[in-house]
Amino acid sequence: MSKFVLTVILVSVVLLGGLYLVGSRNANNGSDNSSSDTSDISVGAYELSSEKMDLGEMKVDEEKTATFNFKNTSTEKMSLGSFETSCNCTMASVKIGTRTSPMFNMRAHMSAGEAAWKGDLEAGEVATIELTYKPALMPVYGPIERYATFKIDNSKEIRLTVAANVK
Repeated sequence: MSKFVLTVILVSVVLLGGLYLVGSRNANNGSDNSSSDTSDISVGAYELSSEKMDLGEMKVDEEKTATFNFKNTSTEKMSLGSFETSCNCTMASVKIGTRTSPMFNMRAHMSAGEAAWKGDLEAGEVATIELTYKPALMPVYGPIERYATFKIDNSKEIRLTVAANVK
């Protein structure tokens, strides 16, 4: 074969490989806005009432709370932990049965004990997660989104989001 033919084949292989990588990244990183409430995880499954809630219009000096229900639908106990929020103006707390977590915030604003808190959720049990937004702590006007994240058994990360329009 001539050098020209080998060069064309090599360039074609590189281009096709690049297109494959870009396509697979877009497929894996694309946002999925579906309203599926059930997800499989390594120890079982869970149901989440919602991943995002709209708090509507609010004044900068108001505070609003969204409540998310997280149910362990697996047959085994799971641990919820590594809670933190996206902004100092957003707080999260968890209730499992009669047990209530500390108030979670950005990792830099929590004590080591608060950051290390874990809550065990038995099979069939429901955790109530409250996400509170207080715009006066970091005044911003207009449409906003803030979130809290936590992990299931130190692996799968869940993100709960609140949206609002601050006037």
